[in-house]
Amino acid sequence: MRFYPNYITDDDKDRWVEISCPILVICMFTAIYFIPLFNITGAVKSYLESHSTIKIISSILPFQFLLIIGSLLTPMLAYKQIAIKEKLMLINWRKAYILETFRLELKIIVPLIITAALSYFIFKAFGYDFSSSPILELLKNSDYKGIIVIFIFSVFIAPVVEEIAFRRVVFTFMARIFGSNVSIIMTSFIFACMHGGAVQIIPLFMLGLVLQYLFIKNNSLYPSILLHCFHNSIVMILFIFGKYVL
Repeated sequence: MRFYPNYITDDDKDRWVEISCPILVICMFTAIYFIPLFNITGAVKSYLESHSTIKIISSILPFQFLLIIGSLLTPMLAYKQIAIKEKLMLINWRKAYILETFRLELKIIVPLIITAALSYFIFKAFGYDFSSSPILELLKNSDYKGIIVIFIFSVFIAPVVEEIAFRRVVFTFMARIFGSNVSIIMTSFIFACMHGGAVQIIPLFMLGLVLQYLFIKNNSLYPSILLHCFHNSIVMILFIFGKYVL
């Protein structure tokens, strides 16, 4: 797999990220650190514990919603002479992307699972508390309705929102300051850390590198969105199989 590290930003199409990225960062921190505070009161906590599906939606939706605001608000309002699709790099669509990204996912899924398994055993040996991973807790404690909600968000919503946020906004913002080589690593690391859970950091960092490669190679977000969708769907299917079949 040949790497394409030289991404050159375009002042006309990319200047908006200088405003959008700080807004996005504020939105992410709000979703992570402030919104959960509203769920700690006795009445709210009791209600959510007895309505698992609503609890899942209230845990996932605010973060995704704020990512959408942070990623889309500025490009929609600024530089209106440029089409929104060009700002978001939702361009250069090809049907071949579907098969290409599916094949790529089949190549990387096993190494990522092995890396995650090794991380699990290493952290477990050091006494790591796996309850600190919010998504794992949601999945383990969900009934089938909750699993369906998480599946929909993970496969159809999160890949689009997160690829716009990380691959387009965060990476482009950093590339305009530090250049593409450093920004590829930094963006992938941030992407991994934002998902919570130390066990996930290394495999998600590797996934982030591949997603960034696709964006730079094709000058389009479509391939990285497709790969993200395929990856999340396979992970969810494996989890469902393990929970309800094994």
